[in-house]
Amino acid sequence: SVIRENSVVAILLGLSFLLPFGLLGANTILALWLERAWEWGAQQVGYLFVLVGVMASIVQGGLIGPLVKRWGERRVLLMGLGSASLGLIALPHTDQILTLILAVITYNVGESLCRPALSGLLSQSVSGQQQGQFLGIAQSAGALAAVTGPLAAGLLFEHIHPSAPFLMSAVLMVVQVILVGGGLRRSAQLAT
Repeated sequence: SVIRENSVVAILLGLSFLLPFGLLGANTILALWLERAWEWGAQQVGYLFVLVGVMASIVQGGLIGPLVKRWGERRVLLMGLGSASLGLIALPHTDQILTLILAVITYNVGESLCRPALSGLLSQSVSGQQQGQFLGIAQSAGALAAVTGPLAAGLLFEHIHPSAPFLMSAVLMVVQVILVGGGLRRSAQLAT
């Protein structure tokens, strides 16, 4: 099978689970955490989510194309993972509204960079005839992560610490940086 023969595809499919597992877990818990840590209500959280949505639209609608053209999908994915990691690590340590907003924007801009770059890398790693099949597998992995990531984040929030989901997500981002930075490079070199 392609997955056994091509470690790049295997890594990318793994990332198709890990990325949404961590980020959807963090996003799901954010409103609860803001309520507990910052005593925010629905209105403040709503304003923050609108800001996040606008930033994601700007990144995915206007910035991702030029960034990929200049640096390529792998580097953009690394930038996104790095940005998400920094924002997720910083978030629980914020004590001012500006640093809170910057941390949330930093991790969400990272998320907005990651998703299209990951899909692009996967598309490039398989033949044109296999793209639909492997993008479908990646979507299925993401769907599984959409169920399990928020569940894990909720358990961490409730039973470990309210900030634990963000730190778990940051650790997952760092693991992905290692996989993309080292694993994809070595696998691609072996394939050529």
